[in-house]
Amino acid sequence: MAGKIWKFRKSSKEEKVSEKQGRQGRKVFRTIDTLLEKSKDIAKRAAKPVLGGLLVVGTTATISSCGPKNEYTTIKNYYNNETTEYSLTVTPPTQYGNEATQEEEKREIKFQSASAEADMRVGSNLDLGPVAVKLEDITDDGDLIYIIGAPQALSENKASAYAKIYNSSDEAIFLDDNMGVFIHAKQSNEQVVEEGKAAFYLEFFDYTSPVTTLDVGESLYADGYVIKLDDLDKNDGSAIFSIYDENGELISQEKVQQGRDLYLYYAPVGKDLRLSVIETAMGYTLSTKWAKIEANTSTHVQTPELDVGDTYPIDTTYSITLDDITYDSRAVYSLETTDGTYFTDVIGEDEKRNTSLNGKHVSIRANSIIPPETEIVSEDTYARLFHRDKAALDSVGVGEALETPNYYVELSDVRTDDGIYAVFDIYEKGTGNRVAMSVGYAGKEVELGVGNGKKIVIYTAQIAPGYTFGNKWARFFVEEADN
Repeated sequence: MAGKIWKFRKSSKEEKVSEKQGRQGRKVFRTIDTLLEKSKDIAKRAAKPVLGGLLVVGTTATISSCGPKNEYTTIKNYYNNETTEYSLTVTPPTQYGNEATQEEEKREIKFQSASAEADMRVGSNLDLGPVAVKLEDITDDGDLIYIIGAPQALSENKASAYAKIYNSSDEAIFLDDNMGVFIHAKQSNEQVVEEGKAAFYLEFFDYTSPVTTLDVGESLYADGYVIKLDDLDKNDGSAIFSIYDENGELISQEKVQQGRDLYLYYAPVGKDLRLSVIETAMGYTLSTKWAKIEANTSTHVQTPELDVGDTYPIDTTYSITLDDITYDSRAVYSLETTDGTYFTDVIGEDEKRNTSLNGKHVSIRANSIIPPETEIVSEDTYARLFHRDKAALDSVGVGEALETPNYYVELSDVRTDDGIYAVFDIYEKGTGNRVAMSVGYAGKEVELGVGNGKKIVIYTAQIAPGYTFGNKWARFFVEEADN
């Protein structure tokens, strides 16, 4: 997988000066040759395990597992007419003087180029056939840690290669002389993996009394109930009530503290009573003892549990929607009537709200709020298994090309008339004939049939739409593959 760049056009003196200036300002990228040399250097270091190193055909290299300590994975590949016998040997460490055991997995696989793209959560895989790419971790700095290996090996946390890639950058990892994996890591962002939910307690009131101040001995009539203030408790200031039906029959005697509610149900009346004590005053005489109260009667009590975005029809005229859950675990909800009247509010767990819409009074309490579960994901991670000697990856300028065994892929131009995109021309070696052309957008793959049972795959990683000829460039991966 050579990083050699071929130049097609003969530039004028002015173009050469502009191009030189563009190259000086261009971000420096490691070529595949540099990556290969780095892999070889890593493999020579005896003090560290080989990660992302080069495996030579016919030899065996021991590569550190990303699983438990002191476990090692050995990978050996044999190529014969594009068919691979893949042998995986796991050698556990010797413990307590016992001899180590060996487990082997052998299978025949057809080595074909393959690509996959998906949002990746930590622990998820991209399947490329004989190998898979697993997102092992996302660091606090936004680096993405990938491990590559046979799917079965990855399921056991044993990898044959390792890559640390920055957001929106790429890397080519060689598994041996013939096979490599190209990974382009897109931006990592926080995504919601499970929506939040909230459970509500809803009461719709048929009747709401005016807020009334009762002196000791006075009564309030409330839709079938008669509420009499008997006294105030001298210890805690609670209001003491006798509650009757409209026929004068005593239903209950209750004590309610300031700021609290009393809920009562009496079958003969057939309605719930909610008695709210708003304020009390403890005087030294009966005339200076009083309580400010409000009474409601209700026949509608419901307890829906809603996911974010759900709407619950309370009755034929009312509905409630859980719109969102805030970062501090408060529920954003809205009430709506069939005629379009709308009310929205924010409520915390165990908090209560009273409101009115179209003459109906409703009490809302959030019994529980479960915030959404989020996770950092690498969006649209792209991975491709490739034949090393049939592919190339580099950052090239306009008028330059990357080569495959039988073709040149030239970056002809970078344009901005329909977004930012690269224009590619494909030329056949030997004849120099242009056999195909295409455009490429950053983060997208295109496949072009070029005849003779072949196709060219181009993945455009980055595009620089400079304003001069020399400042236009693209970083792309190209592979010649069988149709």
